[in-house]
Amino acid sequence: MANSQAPLYQQVAIDLTRRIQAGEWAPGNALPAEEVLAAHYAVSRITVRKAIGVLIAAESVQKRRGSSATVASAARLAPAATVIAPPTGFIQERFAAEKQTRFTLNPAYADARLAQRLQVPVGTALLCLTRHVFDADGMVALFQTYFTAQALSVGRLRQSLNGGHSFYAFLRAEAIIPHVQREEVTALDADAGLRAIFGFKNARPLLRRQRVVASASGDYREYSDCYYAADRYRFILDFASDGHEAEPF
Repeated sequence: MANSQAPLYQQVAIDLTRRIQAGEWAPGNALPAEEVLAAHYAVSRITVRKAIGVLIAAESVQKRRGSSATVASAARLAPAATVIAPPTGFIQERFAAEKQTRFTLNPAYADARLAQRLQVPVGTALLCLTRHVFDADGMVALFQTYFTAQALSVGRLRQSLNGGHSFYAFLRAEAIIPHVQREEVTALDADAGLRAIFGFKNARPLLRRQRVVASASGDYREYSDCYYAADRYRFILDFASDGHEAEPF
């Protein structure tokens, strides 16, 4: 199975993901019963249940009460989603001129969800860059960017961000050219956790943007999960076909 230092349920989850991606079970087909998977991996049914929960969270499988987990369609999207995949276009953003950004940079590791998106083994060392963006009326955006960082200097990255430079300007200075693999924008309402982060007292609309990025060499990989206050943030989708890369954040 996957990285032996990861919890058992994550090892099972990443191996099930590998088998799904290899086509062992086609979209719409049911996974084997919990007791069958438990016997195959020599783990408890509780461990298998937790592993399937990880796959559900990663949208690799679907499960309804009283039924078996089934493999999700690779093309399945959340409702009200717009997908932009190069070279057909990219997204650009327009912040208000008075924006301010607060960031934190912390170590992280790839769980099954991140491992699937970044195409790395479970347990791979990552960095997580979290950015809160404000304007004069309050918080307008939250960015969480997970990326492989073996070739990057954390000290230089902190210095660049403290100097007000964008994350992607730093990557260019490090001779890393990111290429967007996939972008997805979904409309949703803020749940209680997101309302607390944004300081919303009542239900408010959000835009969620997910993107997967990699360098041409594959040495750099990135997954970003971003939320925007849809009724206040200056958000523009620019569709282009000239092949240039967007510089979104």
